[in-house]
Amino acid sequence: MIEIKPFAGLRFAVEKVGSLDLVTCPPYDVISDEKRDELYKRSKYNVVRLVLGKTFDSDNELDNRYTRAAALLQQWQREGVLRKDSQPALYAYEQCFAVGGREYVRFGFIAAVGLQDFSSGEILPHEQTLSKPKADRLRLLRATKANLSPIFGLYSDEACFVEATLRELIRGKDPDVAVDDSRTVNRIWPVTDRDAIEAVSRRLQDRQVLIADGHHRYETCLDYQKEVRKQLGPNADGRKLASDYTMMMLVNMCGSGLVVLPTHRLVFGIDKFDPSDFVEKCAKWFEIEEIDPGRLATVDDMTPYRFLDSLTGGRKQTDSTFTFGLYMDGKLYLLRLGSDRSRVEALMDSSHSDAWRRLDVSILHSVVIGHILGISEEDQLNQTHLKYTRSLREAVSLVDTGRCQAAFLMNPTSIEEIQLVASSGETMPQKSTYFYPKLLTGLVLRTLDPEMH
Repeated sequence: MIEIKPFAGLRFAVEKVGSLDLVTCPPYDVISDEKRDELYKRSKYNVVRLVLGKTFDSDNELDNRYTRAAALLQQWQREGVLRKDSQPALYAYEQCFAVGGREYVRFGFIAAVGLQDFSSGEILPHEQTLSKPKADRLRLLRATKANLSPIFGLYSDEACFVEATLRELIRGKDPDVAVDDSRTVNRIWPVTDRDAIEAVSRRLQDRQVLIADGHHRYETCLDYQKEVRKQLGPNADGRKLASDYTMMMLVNMCGSGLVVLPTHRLVFGIDKFDPSDFVEKCAKWFEIEEIDPGRLATVDDMTPYRFLDSLTGGRKQTDSTFTFGLYMDGKLYLLRLGSDRSRVEALMDSSHSDAWRRLDVSILHSVVIGHILGISEEDQLNQTHLKYTRSLREAVSLVDTGRCQAAFLMNPTSIEEIQLVASSGETMPQKSTYFYPKLLTGLVLRTLDPEMH
């Protein structure tokens, strides 16, 4: 059963910080060092100082970016920069954005959601995680005892009951507003009506939740939950603790506004890599069509549709006929599977479901990156010889400048494909999806201290 609870969030006092535009930031995992420096300069209260503080050579066990984040979180509360809401609430959250020449509105709500192990089958992952980011996030969670960024979860409700309920309650009420660097307008409203909260909770209790973004942070919360309960021992028996929940944004996948963008793959540092020889090897497994690389200039750098279709002059492909694009040595190819997929699928782990084996990214990682290039699964997970970018322009540039040897240009994974893989109990290859835009960090925070929920 999915357990949804309101919570009294910590929110920035606008009169103290000037504007939420100045103090919010993207999730930690998309912030470069250069972006962090920019956010530091933007405001002394920017929440990046909590989620991804700077490190120094003098750091030690008692003074490091985690301890500094904890101290700063307490200081901002003492100074009234961050204020805890007087009543527990669900936080209706709307994002208005444009991508691919279209306007979108994504609507959901932020709540405290009961943690469940993935084995329960009620909260599902869809991507693999790495140990290093989880260790980093666990140290931050231990120090701050706070959920600083919402995890992004999806549920299914064709009747859109939750959206209608929350929309009615926030009608005519002024939200907190922040415009981020992607020009996305982020609006948030606290909803404290007890009947509405109970209705929303009942509506979703029997649904599955699919984690769209924030897998590392969710697994970190599971680890922290176990730590807290172990520390408390018998004193925790029969009690609900704050650490039994995490802060999550829930969005209806049946609603409008869900946009998934592709993440392109690049290879580098492959010994004796020869582009012509590589094409010949790929031709043993795929039908290859060379097309004018100038067509790439006509494709939107951030496009939520199957951009490979546009490269073929509008010929619509079905059933993933075009698996992916290949750009190297100034040339552009489309690698296509014919109607007989058996030879390719013979190279793929038969323990995986049919849904997993039909993904473009699974075919790429198993056949091309694994079999032809010889990059092991472990090296793929550790990103040895592999880079990722969400920008088509950057992918082409990295190859043209010689920093990478080849770019694999991907179509976005569909919501239906994500659902099928997750419901089969599997995770997709790393960085298979990019839900756009990212949720903004700093609109609301959730403290876990004291431990009683």
